[in-house]
Amino acid sequence: MLISVITTSPKEIIGQNSLATNLAIPDTKSKNLELNLPVTKMDLTEISSANLVDLPVKEENKVSSDKPIDKFWHFVKASDKVTTALSVLANLLASYSMFSKGLSGKISKKVSAIADKIFNLSFISYGLDGIRIGIKNKNPFTVFGFALEMISVWLSDTDTKYLVRGAATGTDQIWVATDKKLEKVLPGKFAKGAFTNWSDGFKYVPQACWDLTKEIVANPVKTLFTLKNEGHQAWLSTLGDISATVGYLFTGWKEFFGPVRDAAGVIFDWAMILEDNILAKISGFFFVTESMLDFVARMQPKKMGLALNHLSFAANRIALMCYKASNPSS
Repeated sequence: MLISVITTSPKEIIGQNSLATNLAIPDTKSKNLELNLPVTKMDLTEISSANLVDLPVKEENKVSSDKPIDKFWHFVKASDKVTTALSVLANLLASYSMFSKGLSGKISKKVSAIADKIFNLSFISYGLDGIRIGIKNKNPFTVFGFALEMISVWLSDTDTKYLVRGAATGTDQIWVATDKKLEKVLPGKFAKGAFTNWSDGFKYVPQACWDLTKEIVANPVKTLFTLKNEGHQAWLSTLGDISATVGYLFTGWKEFFGPVRDAAGVIFDWAMILEDNILAKISGFFFVTESMLDFVARMQPKKMGLALNHLSFAANRIALMCYKASNPSS
């Protein structure tokens, strides 16, 4: 940062830009004493650049971006974009291999398995970048939800992945459900998705969730059937997502809890479409596509079902990229 200092002497300035004025000053020895004093009238645009000297100023408050942790988070964020693109491409190819009549069943199965692993690996960078956002926002539920995302994808098969991920998805989307509620009740302590300290995150997020629950029970029509997202649809979706995953893990009844997960997902997708943020709207459309493909896949023969699952995964990665980017602290 540089400061420009005028080196032109006062004498030079007066000589170049002076106006003679008369000032009448009372005096005890005479009635009137007239003094002719020069009053300077300066025009800074007339000062030549030759009269300017640039002096360096020390920037004490400059934040260094060379810290190892900053470099790590930058790498994670960049990696998430790359792995998302690879996952979308791999799943599109896997889906095509299932539809293609020219490929043998063994080849299509291998392509499907590779695409599935790439999809899982992409959630490492996705989860870490989400954790970065959670730490920045001082929101423990965001951190926990994205940490679950990294783990849950490895605990499921291709046809149950969307169902098993429900608990993780439901947890990390709590910020969408509570964001507007917290901005209203915590002015000064919560803004643009972020708390000022960690203790407020632990304290006020559960309270906001409880308030949303009471409002839904008191007036479900007003809170859910609306074209304005106030968090109620997202919170109902969260409850459905988590319940579907827990129910499936305890019973193994995917024929019932699978559709529950799909329905809960669509409710959240609708909430995202209602958001003003264009990235949130885009993510909502791709989330709807994901949920519908997963639902239809359940009613198809195994090979066709896997083809639709891979298309669902491709839509998911695009949706998640836009969803995370819609966070004010992304």
